[in-house]
Amino acid sequence: ILDGYRIVRELHASPASQLYLALDTESNHQVVLKTPSVNFEDDPGYLERFRHEEWVGRRIDSPHVVKMIEPARRRRFLYHVLEYLDGQTLRQWITTHSQPPLNEAQAILEQIARGIRAFHRLDMLHRDLKPENIHLDQHGTARIIDFGSVKIGGVAEIASSVKQTDLLGTRNYTAPEVLRGEPATTSADLFAFGV
Repeated sequence: ILDGYRIVRELHASPASQLYLALDTESNHQVVLKTPSVNFEDDPGYLERFRHEEWVGRRIDSPHVVKMIEPARRRRFLYHVLEYLDGQTLRQWITTHSQPPLNEAQAILEQIARGIRAFHRLDMLHRDLKPENIHLDQHGTARIIDFGSVKIGGVAEIASSVKQTDLLGTRNYTAPEVLRGEPATTSADLFAFGV
């Protein structure tokens, strides 16, 4: 039990973070806890991005973006609370639906575009759009997940003691101009969406 959340099981682990299915012991609601990886405990840039991720998630209100939940109790550790989504990633869906009907694929793409628009309307760039960061629930609703690479307009211009030297996002989905070192714009998200 962590701050009143009973950990049920690990949902996903990557080198950057872990996701756990948890049960809120007071409300009995299922949630997801996202924890930072111990691999980056001494990386101030990573920790700063992890903290920004929650800030981003609380500001975007779209049915096509995963929702961050305000913790009901005081946190003693660094983690995020997210809504629990039952389903699969777009990558998993593509694997099992290699030749989907055009109208089904189009419906998914339209939802992803609405999610991207929710970011852009708040002057935010996702910067890591890829099939692994799109979730499809049991009803076919597509949601953008993982805000670890989001660029927040205005915040990015504020001087920070934390220098960003690594490429954020996934190289195969990164716009060529960003790979050349130019700043990401909404066009970079649209490039990744097209890929």
